[in-house]
Amino acid sequence: MKKRKNGSGKETTRASATPIEQSNTSSKSLIPPKLQLSCSGHPTHEKEETTGKTSTASTKAAETDGITTIGSTTTGIATAGPTEKGATTTGEKTTETAAKPAASGDSKFEPIEAILKQIPTGVEALALLKKYGTKVEFKAGGGSYFDSSKNSMVIDSSKSPEQAALTFVHEIYHTYYHEEGLVANAQTEKKEEYVSGAVREEAEGTVKSIEAKIELEGTKVNTKGLTFPLETQYRTVYDKIIKDGTKDGKPADEALIKTAKEKGLERVIKGFMDGEVVTSNTGASYAKYYGDYWDKVNPKK
Repeated sequence: MKKRKNGSGKETTRASATPIEQSNTSSKSLIPPKLQLSCSGHPTHEKEETTGKTSTASTKAAETDGITTIGSTTTGIATAGPTEKGATTTGEKTTETAAKPAASGDSKFEPIEAILKQIPTGVEALALLKKYGTKVEFKAGGGSYFDSSKNSMVIDSSKSPEQAALTFVHEIYHTYYHEEGLVANAQTEKKEEYVSGAVREEAEGTVKSIEAKIELEGTKVNTKGLTFPLETQYRTVYDKIIKDGTKDGKPADEALIKTAKEKGLERVIKGFMDGEVVTSNTGASYAKYYGDYWDKVNPKK
């Protein structure tokens, strides 16, 4: 994957882990509003009100899981999340309490860690946490996000360990993007390149959570009721490739599985780009959302 310099979904199924995006309120920010993941099945918004739902949250001083978050990072950024087409929003209010850091052996993180250790994607996520030294905090209400300015992520403490585990996988992937210099930069990249990179980050984080959920379905962990934007579409593509590749009776090998995952990711990216998944704050496709952000940052181009 191409290295990027740091600068810094129309599906609306309010049913489980869904990414959430942050609307950047700083015209000087190098990164667009980032997406955050709400594993409760509903996107959460920071500093934003939407019809039937209001959530209040303190502004995070960081870059933005424009999109710096899937975490997201923000410097005075408001957050909003993707919603799947056809979803409805219930009138609910959420308020957040002060975040508490999770240290090794933290009672709130222990059940999440226990779940993640059971699956390859979870083990990989925990390894990234250790590698980057990211701090995990818990806060009730306001959703989950990554704050790059503090190298920390907040997980909504009102969620179940199962939801939190899948959210963690999503958020740590934003950390990965930030630490590896892969975050799209509206100031240094052409519009098409920027939009493509920003959308891909969101899509890849979503797919990581989907893959983690699929892996957990082979354990005793209860994932019933947890869904992600474009999960059905991902599974359809993945399953078809595996089925077609094992018609001779041979089990799927690593190469076939890798291909199935790549094609599944391509399908999710297409859904984000085409508007099958939209932002919950503006109702626009991710391509338009990030495109508009690029235009704002580059008014004379």
